[in-house]
Amino acid sequence: MISLFGKIYSVFLFLICINSICIAQPQKQNKVNPNGYNRFFYANGNLSSEGNMVNGKPEGYWRTYFENGNVKSEGNRKNNMLDSLWTFYFPDKKYRHNTFI
Repeated sequence: MISLFGKIYSVFLFLICINSICIAQPQKQNKVNPNGYNRFFYANGNLSSEGNMVNGKPEGYWRTYFENGNVKSEGNRKNNMLDSLWTFYFPDKKYRHNTFI
């Protein structure tokens, strides 16, 4: 059973991940493929996030990155939400923790 703190912390991390996707620019053509693989980039050109979309919503395995290019988080999404086990990292590539959602 997840504690209240764990649920709040998971929501906080989810919002951070969503923010990474929202401020990034989709693909080089600035077009989102609503039913397929997408890559999003920061304004500096570095990859921000990548994963599949179904009906315009994230679905399946996704990976997000810090602006310096290091992996920020990775895990599965279902119905536009974080699903099952997610791994989060610090900007210096060190393992942070796993969160089961």
